[in-house]
This record gives sequence, structure tokens and C-alpha cells, in this order.
Amino acid sequence: DNNNVYGDWDIRCAYSSDDGETWSYSTVAETHPVNEMYPAVYMAGNSVYVAYVSNGNLYLVKSKDGGATWGEPVQINDVDGSVVAGSGCVDVYGAGIVWEDNRNGNIDVYYASLPAPRLQMSISGGFGITVHISNVGTEAAENVPCSIEITGGLILMGKSTETTITVNPGESVDVKVLPIGIGKITITASAGGATAKASGFLLGPLVLGLQ
Repeated sequence: DNNNVYGDWDIRCAYSSDDGETWSYSTVAETHPVNEMYPAVYMAGNSVYVAYVSNGNLYLVKSKDGGATWGEPVQINDVDGSVVAGSGCVDVYGAGIVWEDNRNGNIDVYYASLPAPRLQMSISGGFGITVHISNVGTEAAENVPCSIEITGGLILMGKSTETTITVNPGESVDVKVLPIGIGKITITASAGGATAKASGFLLGPLVLGLQ
């Protein structure tokens, strides 16, 4: 918005901690009298990353508390004033940041890795279910909600599980579930934007033939 005495554009965040019943507001980027524009957002657990363009440069700013407070912005492009400002000129995701750049006299697409956690998941069976979660990113994934849900079959116990995990860069954790039941089942696991799904057969506590 540009609701300030200078009339320049700033970036603000509306965030909710109660599933949207109430909302609070915070300032993501505000430097006067300079425009901050074209924000792109990526979330991993409670961490929020916003990339935006200001004065011909690309900046990244991070919140660790779901958007309530924000750190100091960091310039991403290494050639000053090279970023092309326009709708859709920036995108950010767990794998990195891409933007339009004219440092060579024409508009090219550039990439930089994102200093963020990046989770990968797999599911294995046997005696119960094991969800293996690896962090292949460059920052710790802290207090990330993790859910495991089993559908199909006759589930007597352990149909769904919710927990939180912390995984450092280059490390992994296992979340184990011991359901009891019988029949064909589908297992869906999610954490920090990563998901995994597998199907098999549940026989008591044994999970067989997962694919």
C-alpha cells in the first residue's frame, strides 16, 4: 500500500493465528521515499520469505513467526540496479528465487538459492509406518507441523497423527506411527510444504506392500 505521507509503495502482511477468525498486520518492507513492489511469498512452517523489488534491486526478507515480525532485508542480485521491475518479475519457492534481470542489456531470467529449509519425505511400512523427513535446504526447519493420515480399510487405532518436528540442514528425522486395523489403506503425510503418499495393506500392526 501507499498509505504514508510520502505516497511511495510499501509491503505489508495480514496474518492470522486462529484459522482466519481474526487478523493482525505487520510491515514487511518500508523505506521512504522509495517504492517496495512486486512481492512474492514462500512459506515453510512458521517461516515466511518475501522477495521484492526496490530501486532496481531484489531483496529477501524473512519472518520466523508466521508474519508477525520481520528481519532485515538482504539484497540478492549482485549487480546493483539490474533487476527489471514489473508484474510477475519475481518468484520464490523452496528451491530458490528467480527474477528478471537486464545486466547484459536484454532481459534474462536469473536464479539464486533460497536460504531456507527444504523438506523431502518418504513413507515405509513393516511393523507400523515410518515417515522419513530430510532437510535438503540451507536452514533449520524449526517446529514444523507434521501430519499423517490413514484412509480406507478398517482402522481401529492410529488413524491420524499430528506432531511438530525440527530438522537441521543435511539431517533427517523419522516419525513413527503404529496403526491397528485391516484392509487396503492410503497413507498421506505432510510437513512444511512437502507431501508424500503411499498405498498398501494393513494387517493388525503390519503395513504390507506399500507403493
